[in-house]
Amino acid sequence: MIWFKLQILVFISVALLVPNRRASAQELRRIHYGTTASPSHLPVWVAKDAGFFVQYGLNVEPVQIRGGSLITLAIITGDLPFSGVGAESVVAARAAGGDVVLLACPVDADPVYLITRPEIKSAMELKGQASAVTRYGSTTHFYLRAALKYVGLDPDRDLMVLQLGSGTEMVAALDSGRIAAAALTTR
Repeated sequence: MIWFKLQILVFISVALLVPNRRASAQELRRIHYGTTASPSHLPVWVAKDAGFFVQYGLNVEPVQIRGGSLITLAIITGDLPFSGVGAESVVAARAAGGDVVLLACPVDADPVYLITRPEIKSAMELKGQASAVTRYGSTTHFYLRAALKYVGLDPDRDLMVLQLGSGTEMVAALDSGRIAAAALTTR
């Protein structure tokens, strides 16, 4: 609930910076906002459906994109003006010379979980196996690499990392045996 209130507060703050115009949504310039399928972006969709954006003189159109790294790329290329993504993709883009800015990060940790097939009993059993993340450069990719390094595995040599998109696709790949592990987030 705090996360929801914080996101709505951010949008209302942005709305207050925009000159107040009493105009219909059809007259307002449409602003695209990148989201993922993550529950963390639910407040954006709720705010749109509840009419909060129009109430504050904004015509926000949420656009679902597969992963924070693709959203960050869309911001860099000018296809999106702004979004809420994990800091990892923004930091990685900046480190590579990308022109993107992180204004705020409302959480101090990301709930990323490494889910494995039932037969995997230790991290070392992942060696030589395939694992999955949403996208390369994403929050899930960052945390998977960090976790593998922490347990002594080299994420570039010891296993294959696939980018499968959404959590639904990763769970299906786990169930079918295509991958041994998946980095999933509730954000």
